[in-house]
Parts: sequence; structure tokens; C-alpha cells
Amino acid sequence: MTKARIFQPTKTAMQSGRARTQGWVLALAPESARGIDPLMGWTSSSDMGQQVQLTFATLDEAIEYAKRTGLDFEVADSHARRIRPRAYADNFRPDRVRYKLMDQRNSDPLSSAHLSPKAAIADGNPWYTESQLDVALGTKGNRFATEARWRQLDFLVSSWLTKSSSQGGELRILDAGCGDGLDLNMMGGIFAGAGRKASLYGCDYNPLRLAVAGKNPAVKGVFLTSLAETPIAPQSFDVILCNHVIEHIEDTKPALRELGRMLRPGGMLIVGVPNEGCMMARLRNHVLQRSIMRTR
Repeated sequence: MTKARIFQPTKTAMQSGRARTQGWVLALAPESARGIDPLMGWTSSSDMGQQVQLTFATLDEAIEYAKRTGLDFEVADSHARRIRPRAYADNFRPDRVRYKLMDQRNSDPLSSAHLSPKAAIADGNPWYTESQLDVALGTKGNRFATEARWRQLDFLVSSWLTKSSSQGGELRILDAGCGDGLDLNMMGGIFAGAGRKASLYGCDYNPLRLAVAGKNPAVKGVFLTSLAETPIAPQSFDVILCNHVIEHIEDTKPALRELGRMLRPGGMLIVGVPNEGCMMARLRNHVLQRSIMRTR
């Protein structure tokens, strides 16, 4: 039976903002992993159902359509934006929240709830609750950046496989800070395209995102843990991916030591961090998305 997912779209970075976030979207679940096209280098899939997205005014209409057409569907929780009424006089309250510019020692643009993901989830913080699939592929700009990153991953993995002494055996892959498992699913497609068997694992400190990643039948196991100290045995993985995670950790040394401890000799560690010094990042931080430069 064809599976489908019903969800409310997230806001975009364009001027329309939340204008198209009130309706509901029915999208068919992918039946095969995306892969890198060997000729053009595009990220694509043979599953044409991934191009289908139907919009509905209400959740009941989307559910009724799914039942009528015999779709096996699941409904993603809708996390409504919480509006906190404020007055101009609140700017002068002695107990007001003060903001400061980020520095390298405290670079996470989240609130203090960063230390308590369960509290952030209960509060509806979109950083913890929004679908990473919708965010990463929901707009042309985000899709372009995400697919460019996947092409780079494919190049790195392919280069490592040609030099690796581990030939023919099953590889163990860990996505450290896997979130919803988007990159983990892509890594599975890369190894499958190279003709190598791979067991996929993920770890994250966000239980909501980890549950989403664990639903992927291609994922063999997930771990709810902090990167500073994991329950994973030493030298457990041939390849470890840690993509856009390190910059959100205040003390990076324990996390990097832990990544090295879990990696097998001759394995590959891929660490991705944003280039905050490039022109596009400066434009984003100082013009397009100035809120990212603030933290509590």
C-alpha cells in the first residue's frame, strides 16, 4: 500500500513568510533513496511519486482524500506558532530578556532550552519540531544548497572507498547528530550506488527527531545521547558523518574526542560546519536573517 504523509508546510525565507502555512499538504512517502546521477551529478530518484504534493484547506479534507484513495497515511503534528502579547513598555522592564551578539564560545542561536530538548519540544520551538525534510527541500534555494552538500558527500565517500582497505565487507555508518535522518538516508543511497553493503546508525539528543529517523526501515539503530559522552563502543564505525552539529556545541573538544573514539582505524570522519566568513553568510547574518546573530 502506498504511504503518504500529511503535514502543514513551514514558513519560507521569502517575503511571503507564513502566508502559505495555513493549509495542509499530502505528500507521498519516498519508496527509494535518492542517488547521485552518474552523468550529470544531480540528486535524483526513480520514484516519481516524490514529485506529487496535494494541498488541502483543512486537515479533515486531506484525511478524507487519503482514506478515499486507499493511502496508508500518517499525520505530522502541527506546532502552532505561539503569539505572546507584548507592550512597548516591556522594553523597559528590569527583568526583560537581554540579547547579545554570538561569539565562538556560545554560538547556538537557540535559547537556554538548548540544554533541555524536551522542554523546547513542549514549548513548540520550531528548531526542534519542524520537519527537516520540508525545510531542506521545501524551497528552491534550500534544495539547491542541500543537494550540493549531498554531491560533496558522494565525492568524499567515493574517494574514500577507492582507497579503503575494507573491501567487500559490510560497513557501519553513523550520522552523529542525525536529526530526522535526512543525511543518513542519503548516505545509504550513496553506498548502495557504490555496490557496498552498509548498516546505518544515527544518534541525536532530540528524542522527537530521533523517533523520525528510527522509522526509516533502512536505519538499523538509533541512540538518544549527547555527543560529549555516548554509550557506543570504541572503534564501532567505518564512516562517521557529523554535519552542521559541532557549531551548536559550546565545548567542542569532548565531542571531537568522542567521534575519534568511535571511529575505526582507517575509517573516515566527515565534519561539516558553516563558513561564516563567506559573503553569503555575512549577507544572511547581517541583512536577511539578523536574528541568527542573537542568543540568550
